[in-house]
Amino acid sequence: MKKKLAGQIDTLRKWDYRWRADSVATALAVMWGEELWQNVTAEARRQNVSQYEFMERRATRQQRIEALATVSDKLVADFGQWRTPWGSYKGSRKIYGTSGNSFLAIVEFGEKVSAMAVTAGGQSGDPKSPHFNDQAARYASGNLREVSFYPEQLKGHTERQYNPGN
Repeated sequence: MKKKLAGQIDTLRKWDYRWRADSVATALAVMWGEELWQNVTAEARRQNVSQYEFMERRATRQQRIEALATVSDKLVADFGQWRTPWGSYKGSRKIYGTSGNSFLAIVEFGEKVSAMAVTAGGQSGDPKSPHFNDQAARYASGNLREVSFYPEQLKGHTERQYNPGN
């Protein structure tokens, strides 16, 4: 089985852990994680641990490799090959993420806090707002933005300031 999946394993080992619409590794990793999650859920509950912990520390090599084989076969059946980039959906020749995190952040704590982040759509729930969907392309491409924590970082980046009581 390992020999049959050598290409997929190599792709995952070389992955830079960045999501991109053209990333085969992203498609493999996401689908593999979803398959493994489904396969270990009952056993994780019986052992009273989270699925995350079970997948990371307790899933057997056999469970891992079987999940990867299932996903590879599914990609071949759906798209003609396992080397399928992430950016598509059912009925198309690519795969799309349709649910999951709506906010991602990487935070570094030190003398000064610094962070990079992105939201799936935008900061407004109003479809007429320019901020309703202004981060969608950034989210899809994995292009995180700097997060402003300090007043000097906000200069030139604010449209208005909220002052309670005024």
